[in-house]
Amino acid sequence: MTAKPIEVTIRSSDGGVDAPTVHDLLGQVEDFVRVLEGVEEAMAGDEKPALIWRVTNATKNSPLTLEITPYPEDLAINIDRRVVEVERAAIGGLHALQTGVARPMYFTDKVMNRARCLHARVQNGLAETVIKVDKAVARSPLVLNRSVADTVQKHARLIEDKDAIPYKELGSIEGFIASVELDGRHRAVLTLRARINGEIVKAFARDRAFQQLERIKLGDVWSGARVRVFGLLHFRRLGVIEHIDATNVEMLDIEQLPSMDEIVDPTFTGGLTTEEFLERLRNE
Repeated sequence: MTAKPIEVTIRSSDGGVDAPTVHDLLGQVEDFVRVLEGVEEAMAGDEKPALIWRVTNATKNSPLTLEITPYPEDLAINIDRRVVEVERAAIGGLHALQTGVARPMYFTDKVMNRARCLHARVQNGLAETVIKVDKAVARSPLVLNRSVADTVQKHARLIEDKDAIPYKELGSIEGFIASVELDGRHRAVLTLRARINGEIVKAFARDRAFQQLERIKLGDVWSGARVRVFGLLHFRRLGVIEHIDATNVEMLDIEQLPSMDEIVDPTFTGGLTTEEFLERLRNE
């Protein structure tokens, strides 16, 4: 058996134009491949992954379809059995997320995160993603649309919350100010949007951090100024911050960049044109 390509068809919903953005297209393909790689990694255990995924064809028709084909990492190894196992587990796991709230086999936290990204893009920017594998793996294509994505995101949250192990660690997070306010317990709360993943995080400030929040201007809030918050980070699960007990707040990029009028010196060439000025420099 020769490994068959997987067809990934991506349809855009952006303003009725059936042309996905570059970020949506490449991100969707990458996240699907990361699901395949993560499943194989979980299967392999201590063994080295055997598969490399390559784009082997792309249609020019609308909607756009890409072919992704598995190749062996080591040309001397037959990968037919590994390909079927990985694809069955990946496609079966994605389908299982549509129908239930049990964690699919080989869907580690890393794979779950990629699966959520795959569906989140369908909720915002893409109308549909259709994944068609060889019939020996699955008889019908896997269809990801808005309805499916909403269901999968709900099931994924239930799975992750059920398996979550809360923990704490000292550290910092960088992001952009969303709001500064007092909560119902009269605690100063800085709400920020994390720079890395866009998640909304609340930082509860006291002592020195409280005093630093007092110095934040209304214009900084309106403009979404960039800050770095230090303190005790409370995680709901691996990599997901519940909130921060802030001990220090550092404002970043608070000084405005110089304007063009401040940078440009109209007398720099002494009245010469650019060509005349450069010619003079070469002749000196």
